[in-house]
Amino acid sequence: MGSLKTLGGLLVFTSLIIWNHYSQTSSNQVFPFDNYSVWSEPHWSILDIEVKNDFQNVHPDLTSLNPRPELIIPYEYEPTETINTSILIFNKNRKSGSSTVRNWIKVLAPKNRFHMIKSGQTRLPNFPYSMSIGREQEFVDQIKRSPRPLVFMEHFYFVDFRRYDPQLNPTWLNLVREPISRFASLFYHQRKMKIWKGKQKPPEGWFRKNISECVLNDDPECSIKKGYYREQQLTYFCGNALECREVGNLKALALAKLNIESHFPVVGVLELFNETLVALELLLPRFFRGIRQHLATSQSLFQANANPHPDVEHQALLKIQRVLALDQDLYEFVKQRLTKQVSELFRSKKLLKNISTSVSP
Repeated sequence: MGSLKTLGGLLVFTSLIIWNHYSQTSSNQVFPFDNYSVWSEPHWSILDIEVKNDFQNVHPDLTSLNPRPELIIPYEYEPTETINTSILIFNKNRKSGSSTVRNWIKVLAPKNRFHMIKSGQTRLPNFPYSMSIGREQEFVDQIKRSPRPLVFMEHFYFVDFRRYDPQLNPTWLNLVREPISRFASLFYHQRKMKIWKGKQKPPEGWFRKNISECVLNDDPECSIKKGYYREQQLTYFCGNALECREVGNLKALALAKLNIESHFPVVGVLELFNETLVALELLLPRFFRGIRQHLATSQSLFQANANPHPDVEHQALLKIQRVLALDQDLYEFVKQRLTKQVSELFRSKKLLKNISTSVSP
């Protein structure tokens, strides 16, 4: 049995221990809105900025973080096994290379003969990042009615389909990025004027902010403290429970890892783009067959939605590292997993071509 399956078993065991410990704590926590306090101008808070730019939707009717025991089942596949699936859901993690992969999917759809659906093509208006229980059910029903083979892609948090239909268990795909790099990229991406077109804009001073000053001065936008509720990278893998946005929640980290092992045969890494390409093409050939050959002659498909920005100063970097510790833990976990997958593919002789060193993100 492959090393990844062993890793999955250990992860399930560890996750259950963490659940057992945390399930003893009170679930009646007060939602700490302190981190969404007004930052400089009246009537504008960090929550305002996120909601008005469609980044966050907080619902009172959210799924529970505690899963049903029968749903804690790791994905039963060998690291070199081709995944045969008719539904692939790409819940794009922001600023992690997802726009680039989206462009690949657009090109590959007619070549590999699969349907591609984005949120604007569904019957779910204003598709949210975070779904209530009712919206999760609507989403599952929409996917059930969609043509196959299918790739659905949009920015949103993981949904466990088995809660609503035990027979429907699609394959999931996503990418991760080094957390500090992602934090900085997202900070400056939100300040692109084009994404505010047609929307009420924050005060002018907000657009001129510098990320290092924001962090070092404890600006509410960059003040991420344990117990605060903010979208993190792990939220995309944990799900829609409120705790999945709670900074420092080990239970959310455990569930994110468990969901990766149970539902995501491939999680790419922006900093390991070549390895990501190999895993996608060889483990999900139904959708990504021919991707490396195509990219070797089509470099223009790289760096979609690129976002150049100033570097983070050293002292600010150290401060961000402390508050993004769980995202860093998840990132290292995914890096190790992907590296092992590609290593197993080499050893199994399934990888017939070397990874092209000419291909880079």
